[in-house]
Amino acid sequence: MPTMRRPSHCFCLFTILALACDTSGSAAPKRAAVPLPASEPAAPAEPGTYNLRGTPMTGRTRRVELNFDIPDSQLTIKVGQITVPGTMSLHSQSIDELEIYDVSNGVVRHGRLTHVVDKTLSTRTMTIPGSEPETETEEEFGELHGRTEVIELNAGQWTRKLVGAAPSPELAAELEAPPTDDAIYPTAIKVGGSWTVPGSEIRSWMGSDFTVTKGELKSTLIAVEALPAETIAVIEGIGEIGGKVRVEDGTELDFKMTLQVTERRSLERGMEVEGIGKGTIEFSGTFLEAGQSVSLSVTGPLTMRVKGTLL
Repeated sequence: MPTMRRPSHCFCLFTILALACDTSGSAAPKRAAVPLPASEPAAPAEPGTYNLRGTPMTGRTRRVELNFDIPDSQLTIKVGQITVPGTMSLHSQSIDELEIYDVSNGVVRHGRLTHVVDKTLSTRTMTIPGSEPETETEEEFGELHGRTEVIELNAGQWTRKLVGAAPSPELAAELEAPPTDDAIYPTAIKVGGSWTVPGSEIRSWMGSDFTVTKGELKSTLIAVEALPAETIAVIEGIGEIGGKVRVEDGTELDFKMTLQVTERRSLERGMEVEGIGKGTIEFSGTFLEAGQSVSLSVTGPLTMRVKGTLL
C-alpha cells in the first residue's frame, strides 16, 4: 500500500464537496489514533526470499514527493427539482524529507520529518440553469506546510512532536497516526508472493471520518531486479474499498474507490523510489440543506505518482 501514505491529500476532496453544497463551518477530517505494532524479531532469511523493508540508512535523509490528481470528475448536485451539473478537478502535492536517526529491523524508529510542501489546488465549474458556467479555483496550503516534527517509536507507540507552534486540535489528531509505512512490508517473501491489508486497517490511514465496510488492498512481489548499484523490488497492488464518510454536521455519503499501483522499491535504501497509481473514485448521497433535499454525486478517475530519493 505504498501510495496511501498521505491520506490528508487524497481525501481533502470533501472540503470541496462542502463548498459545492454551499455549506460552511466544516471541520477538517481527524486522523485515527492507531499505534504501529512493535516490529517482530528478524528471522533467518530463507533461500529465495526478500526482506521488502530493506535497510533504511541511518544518518541519511529520504525525500518523498507525492502528486495526487482527480482530473475533470463529473459533479452533479440536485436541489429540489433543480439539477446543477459541473466538473471538478483536484491536484495535491506533498514533499516530505525524513532525516533518519535510528533504525531497527527495517523500521525507522527515530527521525526528524520535515513537510517541505503540503498544498492542494482545486477547480470547480458549475452551470446553474439559465446562467453561464461559473468557475472557481482555490489553492490551499495544509497546516503541515513548512513544518517539522520529531518522530520516535517506543514499545509499539509513536510519539510525534511538532517543532514550534502547537498544532490545531485537528492536526493533533492527525499526528497520532503512524508517520511512516515501513512496517506494512513483509520481511521474508518470495517473488509471486502476496500480502493483504484489510479494510479495517485501511481506515486508520484514511481518517476517522471514514467507515470502511468492505474491501482490501492486495500487493504482490512480481519481480526483483539486480541492478549494478542496488536491488529493486517491483510490487503491484490492486484493491477496492467502500463504505461511508461523514462530511458535514453528521451527514454521510457513500464512497467507493478502486486502485491499481506499481511500485519500485530499493532494498539497499529501504524506500520507494518510484510509484504510479490509477483508479476511480465515487461519492454519492442525499441529505437536507436549509430544508431542501440535496443529492450529490461525484465520479472520476484518480492518478498518483510517487518519487523517492536519498539525500
